[in-house]
Amino acid sequence: MNTLPEKQPALSGSERGGHRLTVSCGQPVHTCPMPKLFTLPLRIETTMRKAAKVDRNQPEIVEALRRAGCSVQSLASIGKGCPDLIVGRDGQNFLIEVKDGAKVPSARKLTEDEKRWHENWSGQVSIIEDIDQALQLVSEGEAKE
Repeated sequence: MNTLPEKQPALSGSERGGHRLTVSCGQPVHTCPMPKLFTLPLRIETTMRKAAKVDRNQPEIVEALRRAGCSVQSLASIGKGCPDLIVGRDGQNFLIEVKDGAKVPSARKLTEDEKRWHENWSGQVSIIEDIDQALQLVSEGEAKE
């Protein structure tokens, strides 16, 4: 019968310049070499995405679309150029990138990520700047870019 050592450290000493990782899984202790690129103490860093920014006019556009009978889901937290909203009405879906029509034209341009996403997307995606454009898009029943 195999038994586990009483107290085995998670990381054991170095061996020929490398370290060994000891893992206990209720069975005999398993030891495997760690890549030399790790140094002790081992630090693990995670990258967190910044909070999604939404255009100033997006909440009012969402509210107007919902009042018009649309289903609306924000996609802003996805990032990486993905459009801001997916809107459903009468069995159709509309991907919508919201830009603030009150800003100067240069501030309404697509970001590099948005340009890349739009270029690679083979489906519908529309850019709107105000409530009227949003309602026109879904009322025509045809998604236009």
